[in-house]
Order: sequence, then structure tokens, then C-alpha cells
Amino acid sequence: MATRSRTGCNTNGCESTKNTEQLITKVCATFTSQLEEKFDVKFEKIHDRLSEMSRALGTLRSDCIENTKKIQNLEPKVDHLEQLQKRRSVRILGLSEAENENPVETLIDFLDEYLNVSCESRDVDAVFRVKGTERNSGPRVLLVIFTTLLLKQSVMSANKAKLKGSKILVYEDLSKEAYQLLRLTKEKYGPRNVWSSSGKVFVKCGDTKKCISSLDDIV
Repeated sequence: MATRSRTGCNTNGCESTKNTEQLITKVCATFTSQLEEKFDVKFEKIHDRLSEMSRALGTLRSDCIENTKKIQNLEPKVDHLEQLQKRRSVRILGLSEAENENPVETLIDFLDEYLNVSCESRDVDAVFRVKGTERNSGPRVLLVIFTTLLLKQSVMSANKAKLKGSKILVYEDLSKEAYQLLRLTKEKYGPRNVWSSSGKVFVKCGDTKKCISSLDDIV
């Protein structure tokens, strides 16, 4: 009788364990299913968000390309406007600078002594010293803005024989792009063969004169 009782208990225990395992399996399956559903919803939201961001990024990229093209088209126009503002200006490099100098008087004396060009204070719109783009430790550049284009052209076309050996240079006040083009052209062909006139860069190649309008012209 005792043996049957123990056997019966073991059988009941096995059935209880089996039921528990089945319950755990069912609970796990339910939990896993619910978790998968939540992950699916979250993943779908993330996917939609990423797709939205990708579309927005594509739009920004297109806008960036379009704006870059517009800027590239505007750059020559801006440079042209800048050069127009400088059309009456010249820069004088290497002209000695005195303490408490009067820039107008310095200019008038220089033009009379070295270039034989007559100039009065009323012919000068503005004149002042500026830090030059050239690498030198000498006097600051004298920037001159004449009242008329005619006087500026007279200065640029004047006989500069007296400037030889003086280390004084007179050149047009150029826009940033034009100055860069002038500098690179001088490096390629030598400073004696390159000059600027009316904001344009020219180079002498043998007996011919060539206008350099872009970097592509420097071959």
C-alpha cells in the first residue's frame, strides 16, 4: 500500500511539472509574440523616420548643388562690380613713408617728381596708407582714388623711367580675383612680360599680346 502511495505522488508530480512547463512555454510564447509586435511597430516607425530624413537630406543636397551653381554664376559678376569700383584707383608700393605725413602732399610730390604728372588735392578723391598684400617689410602701400578715370590713366601711362632702381611700383588697384590672376600669370611668364590695364591682365608672348581672362588661359 505504501509503495502505491509513493508511485501515485510521483505521477502527480510529473503531471504538475508538465503542466508548469506547458504554462511557462505558453507565457513565453505570448510574451515573445507581444514583444515582436512591439518591435515591428517600433521598427516601422524608425524606418518611416529614416525614410523621411533621407528624403529631406536629398532635398537639401539638391538645394546645395543649386545654390553652389548660383554662387559660381554670381562670382564673375561680383568681381566685375568690385573692379568697377576700383577703376579710378592705383596702388603705389615702396614709396617712403614719413611720420605724421600728409598722404595727399606725398602723392602730389611723387607724381610731379617721378612721373611728371600734374595733380592737385582736388583731383584726389581719397588717399591713405594700407597694409599691402605683398610680402615686404617696407613702407605701407599708398592707395589712391582719383576723381577722374582720365587722371588715373595718365598716371598708369606715364613714363616711369625715373622709377628704375627706386623699388617704387605703380599698379592698378585690382579686385581679389584679378590680382590673383595677375600674380599667377607673373609666376608663369615672368613679371616683365605681364601687366594689367583697365582691370584686365595681359601677357607678352614674343611679338603678340594676349589677354588672360581666367586660369584656363595660363598654359
